[in-house]
Amino acid sequence: MKRRLGILVAVLALVLPFVMSDSATIQVTVQGAAPTVDNIVIAGTDVAATVSPSAGTTVSVSLAAEVTDNNGHGDISGVQCEITGPGTVQDSPVTMSAGTVIGSTTREYTGSFDMDFYDAAGTYTVNCSASDTTARKGDRQETFTYNSETALELDIDNGTIDFSNMIPGGVSTVDGDQNMGTSSAPTIQNIGNAVIDTQYSASGDLSGGGNTIPIGNLEVQFASEGFNALSTTAQTESDLDLAAGSSSLAKTDLRLTVPTGTSEATYSTTITISAT
Repeated sequence: MKRRLGILVAVLALVLPFVMSDSATIQVTVQGAAPTVDNIVIAGTDVAATVSPSAGTTVSVSLAAEVTDNNGHGDISGVQCEITGPGTVQDSPVTMSAGTVIGSTTREYTGSFDMDFYDAAGTYTVNCSASDTTARKGDRQETFTYNSETALELDIDNGTIDFSNMIPGGVSTVDGDQNMGTSSAPTIQNIGNAVIDTQYSASGDLSGGGNTIPIGNLEVQFASEGFNALSTTAQTESDLDLAAGSSSLAKTDLRLTVPTGTSEATYSTTITISAT
């Protein structure tokens, strides 16, 4: 029995392999990933954004974009947004500023641009392009609607058009000009982004000292379209067609006839001129 066991052990020793340690290098090349613009928020919304002009001045429009780079948000080198549409946006393109870090790969970028009151109404496109440190790029587009604005400004001295001293039977004209800096010469300016005509009316007859001058004796002319008598019923000068623009002006002339027999007094009324 002892002999058999010894033979078996010897056989097992012969078939067992000789064990050694070894090593291998593991290698992988991680390539750069192009950044992606995940969303664009215009004027506080990412769905059907609308912007309304501010008559006679500019309106600031906010922008925000979330950008992801799978190599890490630190690989994002910059974000620019270009605005195109029926009008030229002077602030385009907008260089966005790095803002809130959302995660290891995502960061928010913010900026803004101004729209002028005379910029054409319609649909504008915002294209935001993100770049990384190896010049890879990704972009995204969103649109917004710039609304139409119909408005005018009347340039007069302290809100008063003064015919000064007149005599009964006299006719006097206050001539306008195309200069918003000469308030003694009435001017209207289109301060919206649509072609306008004018609608005009008076609150009533000129009154003073218990007497009146009929409102029909007061006439108005826009540009050179001809004088028309005022009344308490609104009338429209439909041939003016004053275009939108940074300085779109029309002179406004007023003419008053004082009837013979009018009593001595200071007479006044209120006229309203609006864009239509």
